[in-house]
Amino acid sequence: MILIDATFVNSKGGINVFRRILESIHPSERYKFVLFVDKRLSGNYSFFHDFKFYNTNGFFNRLFQYQQIKNQVKIIFSLGNVPLLFAKGSYQITYNMQLLLFDRKKVSFINKIKWSFKSMIVRLLFLYTDSDVAVQTNKIKNLISRKYSISRSKIFEFPVFYETRKTTVPVKLSSFFCPSSGEKYKNVEFIIDVFAEYTRVHKNSKLYLTISNKYKKIIDKIKYFNLENIVNLGEISHDEVMNLIKDNYIIIHPSSVESFGLVLLESAYSENIIIAPNLDYVNDVCKPSILYEENNKLDLLNKLNNLKLENLNRSKPKIQNQSDELIKYLISKLD
Repeated sequence: MILIDATFVNSKGGINVFRRILESIHPSERYKFVLFVDKRLSGNYSFFHDFKFYNTNGFFNRLFQYQQIKNQVKIIFSLGNVPLLFAKGSYQITYNMQLLLFDRKKVSFINKIKWSFKSMIVRLLFLYTDSDVAVQTNKIKNLISRKYSISRSKIFEFPVFYETRKTTVPVKLSSFFCPSSGEKYKNVEFIIDVFAEYTRVHKNSKLYLTISNKYKKIIDKIKYFNLENIVNLGEISHDEVMNLIKDNYIIIHPSSVESFGLVLLESAYSENIIIAPNLDYVNDVCKPSILYEENNKLDLLNKLNNLKLENLNRSKPKIQNQSDELIKYLISKLD
């Protein structure tokens, strides 16, 4: 049996990857799989209900659950960056999706401590378990090989995301969409500052955000500007995000660091206009319509002010989804 361990998967990006992987498993093959599902997902999602699954709640509960079924498990695929301890008798491959394990320059001091500690623990677990690694990009592959001293031959590239179809809706030049959470490195406050200035001239333009109420500082900033042009939709589902992408809103993705950039790829396959900073993580996965200098308000404002549809190329993706290949690889290890 193949264990897909999603114990530490609870963020939107991770949940989308988890769901996309399960969708790649043919119904006739599902009996070969068992799932560990983070308890935080149990009441809010149902995409895993066609599989045999166990709810897990953290590091030690995960170990306990594994001990109950270990004699049935031959392959372990862990989605949450953390290899499973005490699984020496099984082939193990761990999906590492967190660039912040390596790049902590653009997060707060407290988060730097958190990510440094987590990185140290994950490195020790990789050394102890000898787990293979699955990654989404060649950049992450190089980082893991260097930081964790893991041979490149043990690291496999399996990018996983939803390949959307090209939208047929005309571009909404006055509607901008920034699907993002409120962490500091996401740079949402930067975008709010730019649009507060931009909408003084372009009064019919609107910026749509997806900030949950827990980011009080950003919510207060939106209220401070008191502009009808900046609309916070709150935390919305992936399907709702995709609907706005398909409606051909202009996508703004201001983040300073990302492990993968799922929104960029989904928007690029849809051939939306994407505006993003000129950074490696952006250029690794897509060719945006407009690149601006990171955190340079004047540069972005100038490019927005000169936005003309006839001068823009539609964004294009640079990589393909390989969730089917990942499932085939896992099943091949059963032989």
